[in-house]
Amino acid sequence: MNKLILCFSVFILLHGCTTIEDTKEEKQRQLNQLNTLCLHNQYYYEDGVVQNIGVQLQTKFVLLGYNEDDDQKIFELLYNTGLDLFTINMYEWSIDSKYTYAFIELKENKSCYEMEQVFNVLKANSLIQFTSYVYNNNFIKFDDDSYSDIVAYSHSFIVETQSDTDIEKLNKIVAETNTDIIDSKDGKYTISATKKSKGDALQMANYFHETGLFKSVKVGWNGISNILDL
Repeated sequence: MNKLILCFSVFILLHGCTTIEDTKEEKQRQLNQLNTLCLHNQYYYEDGVVQNIGVQLQTKFVLLGYNEDDDQKIFELLYNTGLDLFTINMYEWSIDSKYTYAFIELKENKSCYEMEQVFNVLKANSLIQFTSYVYNNNFIKFDDDSYSDIVAYSHSFIVETQSDTDIEKLNKIVAETNTDIIDSKDGKYTISATKKSKGDALQMANYFHETGLFKSVKVGWNGISNILDL
């Protein structure tokens, strides 16, 4: 017994003790690393130049996309299923013929990584077609010269090819990424990212650009004003 106690004492002296505080600190360190990585991935290309937008991340709103006929089901999903993540504030409108978009207010501010986990929960439900981070806007000016308080990317982006022969390259990347061509005009192709794609529309737009195969790739931005002060 004395030998056992002695051995145990030596083990503690050599290796130390893992306390609850040590475990908490390690967990927080890991979360900080994951959040840093999440923020690092918040960027897009404007005229071929990287625009980092992680610092503009809005921690109180997310954007959801869903089918127009599912309004009531979406309400029940968000507020009556025990998720307990959102306030009753839901700002929505139909932005295109494919989906209804809604800016949803969170009950608590979330970090980038925490919102990623929220998205994973939401996208597991068949009613949710896509999710998007939201950003405080000081970088997007819309075609009518207007600005919005906050902006978010949609489910789609536009790829402009350099020549007619590039369509084969485009089709190959579309197949690789499980994205869909939903419209085309004058060498510009609207690509949609779905839950089966290898990333959301922002990630896929960046990927298409980074192949270096296309003339330009533009993210589809949506915005809304006058809600931050409500």
